[in-house]
Amino acid sequence: MAKILIFGYYGYGNFGDELLLATLKAHLKEHELVIVSGDPVNTEKLHEIKAISRKMFWQRPGQHDLFLLGGGSLLQNSTSNRSLVYYLAAIERAKLAGMDVYLMAQGLGPLKGWWPKIAIPRVLKQTPLTVRDRQSLEIARGLKLKADLVADLALSYENYPQKKSNQFIGVAPKKGFINKANINWLLSFEREIRLFAFHRQDHELCFKLEKLLPRAHSVLLEKPSDLEQMAELDFLWGMRLHSLIIAVAMGIPALGISYDPKVAAFCQEANLCWHQIDQLPQKEWIRSGGKQELTSRAKKNWQLFDKYIKTSTSGHSY
Repeated sequence: MAKILIFGYYGYGNFGDELLLATLKAHLKEHELVIVSGDPVNTEKLHEIKAISRKMFWQRPGQHDLFLLGGGSLLQNSTSNRSLVYYLAAIERAKLAGMDVYLMAQGLGPLKGWWPKIAIPRVLKQTPLTVRDRQSLEIARGLKLKADLVADLALSYENYPQKKSNQFIGVAPKKGFINKANINWLLSFEREIRLFAFHRQDHELCFKLEKLLPRAHSVLLEKPSDLEQMAELDFLWGMRLHSLIIAVAMGIPALGISYDPKVAAFCQEANLCWHQIDQLPQKEWIRSGGKQELTSRAKKNWQLFDKYIKTSTSGHSY
């Protein structure tokens, strides 16, 4: 058994990240886990697992064998350099505290400027790294990092509800979704619409859409059991990455909106169609994704981690 400190974007109202954490908890149940969270009280309540604040991590990280950076697109600077600096510094902090470091199912990039090409290889040198898509694998190779291709952790989640019916059209929007063309396209279906807020910041956006779509209602996703709300979908139109990943896992036909390269990367690997936010979608683009290869890669993720735990030569007793 290892004492594992799990670090990620947890406790910030992002359902995709909370699903990743639920997956980690289920697969690492034989280990002693502590989560670094933006809201440790809520994390402990939601996941029934010990959590500490980010502030405490920097001040007193505690004694752990392994620092696990668990899933997500944490190593990127597409919006700002601050996030990338923060996560690289967290990795260094863990090493200084005597922990081994393992990066699991990461989405690398986009990376802008020259400095990430120097900083990332320096920090991650000889650090075990698995990535969730081929685009991230190419970035890792460009940085001269050894990486194994696996799949997003949400594809390892084992408690997805069974598909029930085709009552609703599902939409998972984020900022930038609302425009006249998108509203008219949804109205053309003359169907009930279920608007999914994958982030608490999306909830207000869903309420705005409700006023524009008379046959729509909103659902805020907070805990894994809320996935039952997706079991009644005919198809999903998703701007949030994890809405599309969940759709593929549950066998729901889907269509992606690629506001970020990670959405296009997943759609390409899952054989889904996608389009840019300013492009008019077509009904014939909606189709079920293929998950056979992705499921195999998801299993590989845990095989690699189990092998690492069994063969680690760091001196820690796992």
